[in-house]
Amino acid sequence: MTKWTAAWLAAVMLATAASARAADVSLADDSPEWIDARGSLRLRIDPNPGLDRLRIVIGQTDYSGQVRADFAAGVELLGTPVRLPAGENSLSVYAVEDDGSWTELAALPIRVLTRAGLEVSEVDPRLDLNNESQHRQKASGDAFAASPSEYYRLAGNGGLSTRHARGGWSLSSDWNLTGNSQREAALQFGTKGSDASKIDLAGYRVDLVGPRLQIGVGHVPLGRNALLLDNVTTRGVVASVQVLPWMDVQAGAVNGTSIVGFDRILGVQTRTNLMTGASLGLDVPTGGYGTLRVEASMTDSELEAQTGFDIGEVADTERSRGQGARLAYATPGGSFSLEALYARSRYVNPFDPALAFGGELVEVREETRSARRGQFNWSPLSGVMVGELNLGLNLSGSHAQADPLYKTIGAFVAADQRQDNLSASAFLGIASVSLSLAEARDNLDDVPTLLTTKTRQHGATLNIGLDQLEFARGASGSWLPALDLSLNRTRQFAANSPPTEDSGFNTTNHLPDQVTETAGFGLSWAHARGSFGYRLDLSDQDNRQEGRERADFFNRVHNFSLQLSPFDALSLDLGYSASDNEDIEQTLTQNNRSYNVAFNWRFIETASLSARWFDSADDDSLGNASANTKSAEAALNWNFELPVTADRRVPVAFFIRYARQESESRDNVFDFSSAGRSWTINSGVSATLF
Repeated sequence: MTKWTAAWLAAVMLATAASARAADVSLADDSPEWIDARGSLRLRIDPNPGLDRLRIVIGQTDYSGQVRADFAAGVELLGTPVRLPAGENSLSVYAVEDDGSWTELAALPIRVLTRAGLEVSEVDPRLDLNNESQHRQKASGDAFAASPSEYYRLAGNGGLSTRHARGGWSLSSDWNLTGNSQREAALQFGTKGSDASKIDLAGYRVDLVGPRLQIGVGHVPLGRNALLLDNVTTRGVVASVQVLPWMDVQAGAVNGTSIVGFDRILGVQTRTNLMTGASLGLDVPTGGYGTLRVEASMTDSELEAQTGFDIGEVADTERSRGQGARLAYATPGGSFSLEALYARSRYVNPFDPALAFGGELVEVREETRSARRGQFNWSPLSGVMVGELNLGLNLSGSHAQADPLYKTIGAFVAADQRQDNLSASAFLGIASVSLSLAEARDNLDDVPTLLTTKTRQHGATLNIGLDQLEFARGASGSWLPALDLSLNRTRQFAANSPPTEDSGFNTTNHLPDQVTETAGFGLSWAHARGSFGYRLDLSDQDNRQEGRERADFFNRVHNFSLQLSPFDALSLDLGYSASDNEDIEQTLTQNNRSYNVAFNWRFIETASLSARWFDSADDDSLGNASANTKSAEAALNWNFELPVTADRRVPVAFFIRYARQESESRDNVFDFSSAGRSWTINSGVSATLF
């Protein structure tokens, strides 16, 4: 063969390969979005290298044996005898060259239905088991010894998550189960006692979602107004409908109390003990000037009186009905936002024979009262550069007021209160500062026989990240600290003087007036192999109430912390705290000193040894009392994987722990002392089976 013949053959082979690589591959125009797993898929290939040179791979499986010629410049991939893989996959088309190598012509995304004809079919079970045992326990002196001293408990948490979808509709669910080998630790032991099941349903939720409809059953949230029905999440049924692109409706009913277990599975089988609500939402067009949403809500709720030996109170029957409105606005980009809420609620305690005990009760009058709330947030400066420094400014404020006797079952709102807040924060480079003002008062109806109290608060914080300065930063950290400073002043005082003959208040020494000032200062250093921090907190409580001017307190707290990691497998934590609380009136200073040391050593990749020691001592300047508490703990932790099958391993965690506690106290005033010691040995194993 001459060199010219060889060159000509090489050119032909390169042209053929280039032609194959330049082939146009696409799905046929009439191909469905989702393909039946047993159906067929048609491909257009131009130019077509021929069936003997064509290879089709989906995922890691070669389906070339199921390809047949279909039409001009095209082929058909059959779903038999091997079913096409369900879900979203990548289909790769290759041409086989003369030398046997494969050249990829195209990679196309395809979607294949499941065996049940669904686009998505997912079932994910989960199960965690945990065994905790106490092997030994010993107590002496006044130390408390738990019973039983030895126990072996097995607990578990399991569940199931599912999702099925087709044609724009989806059905998903989430189920959570919990169990314990000891009935006393069962989920419903507090209400059912010995009848409680050891394995029970902790919660569940099922959602049906369509193009414009969503229905939720189980533990679902209901309500959009924080003053009326505030996103209450208990067992029930809630539906949301997108009526128009700018209009949506939510309606539902949920149980008035938290329900667990398999009984009362829906939570809305009875009319009593039920919260119902509905809301209408409108997205109002603004012509590009931001987003504006308006909502109207209503609720009709009733709670029945429920008793139980673990409740500790006799709950009264309650009923409330109300309406509310919400307006929310935000500018494009969100630099300014505003929210306003209003609610009006009619509340009553109906007659409850369980509380009457056969007698007569004074009827509770039905009350209809209102509540309102508003807040704004404005960032006039954001992303502004001053030289090389970033500048930002944020302003926010809020106002809230609830009439006396205002109450609604579906939200917690403090009645007979007015609260106003204003805050500002700014940052420039590494420094940031924030200021806050707040004022609150009660007795909004100015009832003369009631005490009116006001609270005024002022606060300021300053943070300077000196550690961010370039000249102070090295490869392993900065030698300069991050600094923070805070100042706060709160005054609570009486704003009126109720008549003594009507209220029982003594106008000379029953009117509160107290000022509390706090200050905090902190420094922190961070290094690649450790960190150090110091903080000082001061508090001065000045009682200005007549007759109690010397009932003042001054508190000082020093905190030191040190974390070291000399190498990756070892960490050491040290801490020290010293506090002094001065009682000016009693000329008494109470002192506390505490120390703690902890370390963790990972001596192999999957196992570690940890230990902790704590010591706290209390005394006072007059020698009236003293106390000391010590605790120590050492534990071995091991994490490993347990082989179950050839390709599946179960993660397991094991620990064994020794804990010791000592305490002693002495009261010299009453000549009383106590001391005790105790220690325990515990172990536990936890495994995530799936």
